[in-house]
Formats: sequence, C-alpha cells, structure tokens
Amino acid sequence: MKKTYVFFCIALSFIVAGCSNDTVSSVEESPNETVPQETIPQETVLTRDDIKESSVKDNRDGETYRTVKIGEQWWMAENLRYAADSSLCYNDEDYFCEAYGRLYPWVTAMNIDTIYRNKGAIYNDIVDSLHQGVCPKGWHIPTKTEWEIMIEFVQMHNGTEGDGTSLRAPEMWAEYGEGESMVTHSDRFGFSVLPAGLHTDPTANHNANIYAEFTGHAFFWTSTEIKSFRSDVSKAYHVWFCGQWNDDAVQLKDDESKRNAMSIRCIKN
Repeated sequence: MKKTYVFFCIALSFIVAGCSNDTVSSVEESPNETVPQETIPQETVLTRDDIKESSVKDNRDGETYRTVKIGEQWWMAENLRYAADSSLCYNDEDYFCEAYGRLYPWVTAMNIDTIYRNKGAIYNDIVDSLHQGVCPKGWHIPTKTEWEIMIEFVQMHNGTEGDGTSLRAPEMWAEYGEGESMVTHSDRFGFSVLPAGLHTDPTANHNANIYAEFTGHAFFWTSTEIKSFRSDVSKAYHVWFCGQWNDDAVQLKDDESKRNAMSIRCIKN
C-alpha cells in the first residue's frame, strides 16, 4: 500500500508546501474509569473496546467534546470548534466548522499577539509546555513531544495495522486504492481524525489565499516552534495525516508558516 501511494502523498505534501487575552473557562468532565493502560504489555494489540472514553464540556460556548485516553494521555477526540477571533471555517461555510471543527492560524491557536507570526514565542517565554491557547481550562495545545508519545503508543499497540488506519475516522475520507490495496480507516483508538484540510495565507510561503486538501488530508498544529532557540521564527511543527496511505501516514512536519490555519486537538493537563 505504501509503495503504491507514497509518490502521490509526497507529491501532495509538496503541493501544500508550494501553494498551498488567554481565555479563562470552566470545564465540566464526566468520570474517567477503566483498567489503567500503563499496565498493558508492549506486545498487546488493543481494540476500540479497550480504550477509555469520556467527555469534556467547554462552558465558554457550551460545546461538549468526546475524549479518549491513549496511553497515559487524555485527548479530545474531536477537532476544536471554539470561535476564536481569526479562526476560520473551511470555504468560509459554517457547516464545515460544525462537522470538522475550525481552522486556526498558529498565533490564534496559541492565543498570543500577532507579532509572534514571525517572532519566537518560546524564545520570548510567551509559550510554554502547558500552553492553554484556545483550549478550555485544564487542557492545552499539545507539544511536538506529546504528539510523538501518542503516535508511538499507537504503533506499539495496533498490531500490523498502519498508524493512519488506526487513528483516522471511518467516514468522510476520500477512497483510495482497491481490493487488498484499499486504504482503510479503523479508528482503533477512537481518535477519529477527519480530513479537514487547511487554509494557506497569501502572505505566507505559499503566496496563495486558498483552502486546500479537504477529504484527503488533516493538519494539526503543535505548540512547538521550529528553532525555538531563536527570536525570529516564522514556522511551527504540525502533524500531517495523509489519507492515501495506511502505513507511515502520520508525520510531524516543519514546513508550514505560522500564518496558515490548521485544526486543533487539545490534550489534558
């Protein structure tokens, strides 16, 4: 499968690369129960029935999100829908925000001043490892390392299944392949990634003001900037889900401007 579609996905990634008031809130959570996942042997293959689920309510707007525990981390299992200033709906249509969540430029996601589009927020002590950003109180924007920990846990406990297969929602994705080569979406861990696409800013590296990659790709910001030791930083790490692969379909990338708008998944403090 990977050999069949690897060129196509890499090509798409280059297309994207080439054109493509902290808010205080109160949160209500349902109880978290089940067998502790830290005791799971490395070779154990998990199923959806093994995954703890709960929910969190964001009292800023009344939205409730399904949550899942993957390893020792609690994640939102839906894209954030909080209507922060400068956040976007795909194609500027409200339906997409309701179904796929909103798209956030990096500084909007971090809830910091726009001067940090090109300045180092980490270098200037504006962003730390538990940075709430636009997430509800008690939750934060995940770091690059937190995403890596989750992806590694999935790869350890999904048997021979590809990481993309294990984390993608079974619906909304465009179909690729056929027969044994069909790209599949099991959502084994309940993380339910949707192909929400992204928005590229005309002042960013792509020189285009477009919505792109809907139904084929998903993009999530991390709170980790590229070259966090520098004061002039215009890019941050993001997580890219490619819808044309089963294996190696979840990648950390460092090639997008902080001005571009992507989805957000919050992680519990």
